[in-house]
Amino acid sequence: MMEIVLMVLVLVVVMLMMIMMMMIMINEILPLLQQQQILSLLLPLPLPLPLPLQSPPPLLPLPLLLLMLMLLFLLLLLLMLLFLLLLLLLLLLLLLLLLLLILLLLLLLLLLLLLLLLLLLLLLLLLLLLPLLLLLLLLLLLLLLLLLLLLLLLLLLLLLLLLLLLLLLLLLLLLLLLLLLLLLLLLLLLLLLLLLLLLLLLLLLLLLLLLLLLLLLLLLLLLLLLLPQQQQQ
Repeated sequence: MMEIVLMVLVLVVVMLMMIMMMMIMINEILPLLQQQQILSLLLPLPLPLPLPLQSPPPLLPLPLLLLMLMLLFLLLLLLMLLFLLLLLLLLLLLLLLLLLLILLLLLLLLLLLLLLLLLLLLLLLLLLLLPLLLLLLLLLLLLLLLLLLLLLLLLLLLLLLLLLLLLLLLLLLLLLLLLLLLLLLLLLLLLLLLLLLLLLLLLLLLLLLLLLLLLLLLLLLLLLLLLPQQQQQ
């Protein structure tokens, strides 16, 4: 039982460490995304000039962000696999304990059968030699009662162990559900980050299109202004 409790504690500590690492990584990524979004929103629309089109401000490295997100997802998967392995080990330990308890019960039953056989033999002897074996019979009866009491105590202990095992299984299932919920939340966060990146890319594309349209309008205006002068010349 102590080994099982220690394994559960180690699992909880590993889970907390992984969650802290993921939160630190998310806290490092989100300010960069917010800064890029603010820059894209505050970027003024410049007056069109007859100059070559300048490239938009460089975006944060998208492959690096995607790589970090994939690493987070892989860490979550590894954590889930570790939890499942520990769960299997715990189940194996529980099965071994149950087998040991069943073997003990079988041994006790064999002892009881042997005692019953001895009692039958003593009864036969008593039929032959009643006066001499009365004390021995009483002693054997007392021993039988003591063994029955021990058997009852062992059965009670077995029931208590089964209850404890059921409680441990319930706790493990709850931990698994919590891990699944955390995984779903992190997947949602990843999707939101990807959507933010796509929105930033769309904003940059829209800015580029606006700049191109303004340049085209300027060129048209220049052409309209230059055509009458050329006709007069």
